[in-house]
Amino acid sequence: MASLSNIGINPTICPEAPIKMLIFVVPYENPMRRYIIIMLMLLSTTMASAQTRELADSLIDYSLQYIGKPYRRAGNGPGAFDCSGFTRFVYKEAGMDLPHSSAEQGKIGRAVEGGLSALQKGDLVLYSGRANGSSIGHVGIFIELDPSEESFSFIHASTSNGVIISHSNEEYYSKRFRAVRRVLPDFEDEIVKDEGPDEREGQAVEADRLELSDEDVRIVMFGDGKWMIVDKDGTLRSPDTEAAITLTPDGRWSLPKKSSTMLPGATGQKTTQPSSQTTTGESGAEYYVIQSGDTLSKIAKKFGTSVAKICELNAMSQNATLRIGRRLRIR
Repeated sequence: MASLSNIGINPTICPEAPIKMLIFVVPYENPMRRYIIIMLMLLSTTMASAQTRELADSLIDYSLQYIGKPYRRAGNGPGAFDCSGFTRFVYKEAGMDLPHSSAEQGKIGRAVEGGLSALQKGDLVLYSGRANGSSIGHVGIFIELDPSEESFSFIHASTSNGVIISHSNEEYYSKRFRAVRRVLPDFEDEIVKDEGPDEREGQAVEADRLELSDEDVRIVMFGDGKWMIVDKDGTLRSPDTEAAITLTPDGRWSLPKKSSTMLPGATGQKTTQPSSQTTTGESGAEYYVIQSGDTLSKIAKKFGTSVAKICELNAMSQNATLRIGRRLRIR
């Protein structure tokens, strides 16, 4: 089977691409052009799935193998690294070619805005070289939020300790944290195709002798990965649109937390959550927060655009389900 390289296809990262995927530049005269375009469409839907999380996990796992490697100016690895050489080396494992410069890496992909909860594994976290500086001089890879939800861990190549894991609330880094860039597809913005009503909806569950208080809720978890609420009369009911729970191995459950700590804005100052339903991102891109009752047609009419254009900007199909509270790019 022909590889991408030997049929004239050059994979690159497109910094402004609204479709969160690798862009393949194909010569017009290439006889496989139609086939590759079809493959791109498949990639745009596949990479926005759970496979993205697996890719991010594998990137972090790969990066952890190099903890303890020394720092060396302009180091590309695998024996020694500088900060951007390390992030470039790790992302190269996923077939992505990042520039060997923290400042340039601060321009690729797209900005991450909002609270720390918006961060996802694999994001590039960027720091200035000086405490009060604005120029990017250091870069690392986000791993996860700390238990406090107000700080996070990241892996990077530091000048003094080589490849290590640090935390954003360490004094040195907290004074220099400037921005976050994302080159992988979003986790939280996955749009799930509507499969129609669940045939189990409305069915009754046999009564048992379990005594529950008014605050307790019974749920049933099915083998196909879905879960439903059991009403007091035993009837199965689908969870609300935004319902979410986290189950832990110690037998506890919790609701997902949202960090109150905000990411730094473009000027390095703390930002606040937008009060309006629309926000403007980099390069004039405009976003809309999906509200209850919204449809693609309503949104397109409201902003004087087309359903097809919205779908193109967000790498989604016209019959996709819209999730309340999610950001949708409209221009």
